[in-house]
Amino acid sequence: PYTRRQLRSVLRYFYNLPTGVQVKIYSGDYPSAPDSLLYSGHRTRNELTAFAWSEHVLDPPLQITGVELWVSTRFVHSFDQQSIGCDAGPRNSNGGDYLYEEDNNAWTTYQDLTNGESINWNIRAEIE
Repeated sequence: PYTRRQLRSVLRYFYNLPTGVQVKIYSGDYPSAPDSLLYSGHRTRNELTAFAWSEHVLDPPLQITGVELWVSTRFVHSFDQQSIGCDAGPRNSNGGDYLYEEDNNAWTTYQDLTNGESINWNIRAEIE
C-alpha cells in the first residue's frame, strides 16, 4: 500500500548513547535475510539524545517501489552496553527483533539468541 510514496525518516529510541550509529535500509524477502543495501547514513553521538527518540532524516528520501524493506540501525560501543530500546513484546512475527551478529556474519532473532525472550526493537520508519 506504500508503493510510490517515500520513506522520509527513521526514528530510534536510545538508552545509553553509542559512540557512532548508522541507519541502514535494505531490500530483501522476509524471513530470510536482506540482500541489497538501499541506503546508509551516519550520525555521531552528539546528534543523538539519550532516553528519547532520535530522528534520522534520509537525504534524499527513499522511493518505495513495492519491494520489502528492512529498516535497521547499526551502532558501535567502546564497551558492552545496551543502546537501542525495546518494548516488552510479544515479538512481532514480521521480524521486529532481528539483529545482525558480526561474529558469525548472520541475521538472527533476539528470541532465538536469548532462548525465548520476546521483544521488538524501538525503530520506526516514517513515510510521506
